[in-house]
Amino acid sequence: MTRFLFDTKALIAFFNDEDGAEFVGKILKDVDEGKVEGFISSITLTEIYYIYSRRVGSDYARERVEQVKMSNLKVIAIDDSIAVKVGNTR
Repeated sequence: MTRFLFDTKALIAFFNDEDGAEFVGKILKDVDEGKVEGFISSITLTEIYYIYSRRVGSDYARERVEQVKMSNLKVIAIDDSIAVKVGNTR
């Protein structure tokens, strides 16, 4: 099965209807339909909350985090070995 790792920038683009939002939305739909696997790091939830709480407010930030948590995206904890692997792919 195809796997996708979503970073903060991709999800922010999707939420804000920025460049790339349509592409990200298609993949997120495929994740929710079980056609592909989707992952985010636990740090991404922190960054989404931080960005939206500063821009719009904590209530909106919580809504976005809950939206991500309610999707079929799998949240993976980051340890030093995963951090290094991800760093090598960027």
